[in-house]
Amino acid sequence: MAAGLAPSNRMETRALRALIVRNKQSDKIFAIIGLLAMLVGVFALVWLLVGLAMDGGSRISWQFLTSFPSRHADKAGILSAWVGTTLVMLVTTFSAVPVGIAAGVYLGNARAATGSPTSSRST
Repeated sequence: MAAGLAPSNRMETRALRALIVRNKQSDKIFAIIGLLAMLVGVFALVWLLVGLAMDGGSRISWQFLTSFPSRHADKAGILSAWVGTTLVMLVTTFSAVPVGIAAGVYLGNARAATGSPTSSRST
């Protein structure tokens, strides 16, 4: 492969190969460090969720889920919170989906009208 190269080009090729090997080693080390950091975060999250489930699991009841907030702790619930969250999600869905579809149709028609290539990326 390197038979037709001048001596200086062969040295550059060797240096380039050595640089590539070092970069691959650095990539492997970085991937291992990233994996370890991710595992620390996942472990902390699991630990917190298990602690939350152990402490609060016994307090969740059907009455808690279907009652409105109250001054009395034994009658308090979260009905208004999860109904409000559900309504916000529904309004967001019913407004975002048609806008997204309309934008896709518009961009498809605009691309067809200008005669541009099928790819939206220009290089």
